[in-house]
Amino acid sequence: MSNHVLQSCHKQLAQVFCDLFNRSLEEHIVPALWKSSIISPVPKKASPSAPRPVALTPVIMKCFERLVLSQVQQSVQSIVDPLQFAYQQNRGVDDALLTLLHLVQSHLDTTKSYIRLVFLDFSSAFNTIQPHLMAKKLLKINLNPHLILWVMPFLTDRPQWVRYKGHCNTTRTISTGSPQGSVVSPVLFTLYTDDCQSNCPEIMFIKYSDDTVIVDSSNSDDKLQSAVSQFQQWCEVNLLDLNVEKTKEIAIDFQRELSPLRPLTIGAKTVERVEEYRYLVHTYTSFQA
Repeated sequence: MSNHVLQSCHKQLAQVFCDLFNRSLEEHIVPALWKSSIISPVPKKASPSAPRPVALTPVIMKCFERLVLSQVQQSVQSIVDPLQFAYQQNRGVDDALLTLLHLVQSHLDTTKSYIRLVFLDFSSAFNTIQPHLMAKKLLKINLNPHLILWVMPFLTDRPQWVRYKGHCNTTRTISTGSPQGSVVSPVLFTLYTDDCQSNCPEIMFIKYSDDTVIVDSSNSDDKLQSAVSQFQQWCEVNLLDLNVEKTKEIAIDFQRELSPLRPLTIGAKTVERVEEYRYLVHTYTSFQA
C-alpha cells in the first residue's frame, strides 16, 4: 500500500490498522510482509570502504513500531543503566559528553592523578544481536510478557534483499540481529547491552547506543585491565564482536614525574594508545606534563 494511499485514506484505514495491530500484539505474530525489508547500503563517510546496511521497512510497520516503542520505553525508563544516554527521554548526546567531561576534569583536579579513556568499537553491533539472549534480558528487566513475545517474531524470520544501483539480489530470511533503520531496533540494542556495567566503582562504562567509553580513575593498571577483560568477556558471552583494531586508548596525565603506563590488551592484541580521539561530537586529546 503506497504512502499516498495511507495519507489520503487515513481516516478510513485507522480502525482497520488498529484492529490489525491489536491482533498482532495479542497473538504475538508479525506478518512477514510487514517485516520484509530492502537493505540499502548507506555510506558513513564521503568515500566509504564499507557502507552501513540500512533496512527500509514498510511505512505501516514503522507506525506500528512507534506504538510498541512507547510501551517499551514507559516500562523500562526507571530501570535502565543510568550511564546509557541514547534513546531516552530528556537525555542525549550532550548529557553523555558532559558526564564524561565532568568525570575527567573532577578527577584531574586531585593531585598526582591521571585518567585513562578506552573507546571501544563493535563490529556490526546491531546485526549480531541474538534473539534468544534478547528474550532472557527482557524477562530479567520484567518487560511486559506480551511485548517480549511480540519482539521475538519481530527479530526472527525476516525476509530481506539488497538493492544497489537499481539491482536486487534474491530474498534471504534472517533470524539474527535487529535491522538498522527500524524504529524499535535502537532501543532494543540499548536493552541488550543494559547489563554491561562496571564492577569497579572507580571505573565507569559510559554508553551512547553502541558508542562505549571506559573511564578509568583508579590509577591502577590492574583494575583497568580487569575492567577491559570484563567487557571483552561480556561481549563473548553475548556474541558481540569487539573490534580491537578500532578500539583506542587516551591517557591524560598532568603529573611532572611520569610513571610508564602498562599497555592494555584484549585477547592477544594490544590496544593502541593515540594522541586524540573523536567521541560522538567532541575530540579528546591526550596530554602529559
